[in-house]
Amino acid sequence: MSQIHKHTIPANIADRCLINPQQYEAMYQQSINVPDTFWGEQGKILDWIKPYQKVKNTSFAPGNVSIKWYEDGR
Repeated sequence: MSQIHKHTIPANIADRCLINPQQYEAMYQQSINVPDTFWGEQGKILDWIKPYQKVKNTSFAPGNVSIKWYEDGR
């Protein structure tokens, strides 16, 4: 079994981070539990010439795997 190695972040770097570990974990959990909502919010951070209407369009059908993000946006 592999081991997970954690590295301590120096305080002078951690002080300049935009999010803390708890905020990161909350964002990560939202991205896993409600991905359309999470990525919809993230997509709104970007500037769009034509805003997207659909966050993702995916298919995992055998022989037809397709993953498209914000495909109708420009």
